Amino acid sequence: THSDTVDYSNDSICENFSSNVKLNGSGDSGKSKDSSVNSMKERGQFNSLRRPKVAQQAALPYPPESNFVVGLEDILSIEQMIGAIRTLQYSPEQLAKISKESIVNAADMKQFVKSVYYVALESLQLGIFSARLCACLFDYTISDGGDFRTELLTLLQGQFKTRAALQLANTDRWIAFCTYFCQLFKHCQIGGQPIKSLAIAVVELIQSMISDRGCSLDEIRCVES
Repeated sequence: THSDTVDYSNDSICENFSSNVKLNGSGDSGKSKDSSVNSMKERGQFNSLRRPKVAQQAALPYPPESNFVVGLEDILSIEQMIGAIRTLQYSPEQLAKISKESIVNAADMKQFVKSVYYVALESLQLGIFSARLCACLFDYTISDGGDFRTELLTLLQGQFKTRAALQLANTDRWIAFCTYFCQLFKHCQIGGQPIKSLAIAVVELIQSMISDRGCSLDEIRCVES
């Protein structure tokens, strides 16, 4: 176990993440996160987040999953792997296998997590794909201390703090950002359980969508996907 390993049995990094998330739009510190989540449950909204509707999508162009083996010709650079995400050359599961053979040190892992995040913001579809890829790599570690889960949750914590600027700057990227978080919550688990901090973040994102203005159809779709 490397020295900076996070104790995920206590969901410690998630707790740090969720401590930066306010669940009531007014910023009233008198209301607890738990009571806000319980209120969402009572209104039937939280359950719809935990089990989002599966949108009908066209068949994706990547090859079938069965019997996929990573060969020497499949070892890719980070740039090539990001290109493969954009072109949907592989399934998320296949690209995860390739990533495990291609990422050789902690620095590469950190750069890969960051690159996947930015490509996820390019479109709703890439947000969905990237989240599924992250779910496949969520428990992946390498011998020199590279830990995919730690890198991902740390990055998300930082990006979540600056979400307001993204929402104002670019609607399409904002929708992809929301999609990415919703899909990460849908697919990533710790010990077979949903991640509390991501649940809180998704609730906050939905409240951001509906506060001060109506939701657009694309924003609704990013939650339903």
